[in-house]
Amino acid sequence: PLSEEEKGTHRWNHANLTDEQKVFIQNLPNRDVIEVEGKKIVLEHYPMDEKGKFKTFHKLPTAEQLEKSFDIKDADIYLFGHTHVRCFYNENNKYFINPGSLGCPINVGGASCGILTIEDGDIDYEQLTVEYDIDKVIGEIKELNYPLNWFMIKVFYGKNIKDE
Repeated sequence: PLSEEEKGTHRWNHANLTDEQKVFIQNLPNRDVIEVEGKKIVLEHYPMDEKGKFKTFHKLPTAEQLEKSFDIKDADIYLFGHTHVRCFYNENNKYFINPGSLGCPINVGGASCGILTIEDGDIDYEQLTVEYDIDKVIGEIKELNYPLNWFMIKVFYGKNIKDE
C-alpha cells in the first residue's frame, strides 16, 4: 500500500509523461532473456513472483539469496537493479550483477554503471562510477517542485534540504 504522498509522486510522474512515453513503458517486458556468445543472460528489474510483485527485498543481498530469488535457474548471468546499491557475485560460474543507479547515486558520488564483456566464453565485469554535477541535479529536482523532493534528495543524494 502506498501513502498519499507516494501516490502523489506517481500521479506527478504520470502527468509529466507523454502518451508515446506511456506506451513505450507499458510495452517493456518485466524480464528479458538473451544469449550472447553462448551465455544465457537474465535481465530483470528485480526478481518478481507469479503475480508480478517483487520478491523478498534484500537491499544488500547475498549470492545465495539472489540465486533463490530468480525463477530461471540455468542462466549464466543475472542483471538486475531496483535497490540502487551495486553488487557483484561470481558464484559457481553464475554472475549476479547490480550495477547500481545512474541517477540516484547512493554513497558513490556519481552515476553507477558497469561494462560487461563476454569474449571467447570468458565473462568480465568492470564496475564504474561516472562523476557528474550532483548539486546541479538536486537544484533541478527542487525547481521541478517534484513531490517529496526533500525525501528523494535525502535518500538518494544524502543531503537534508527539508529545513531549507
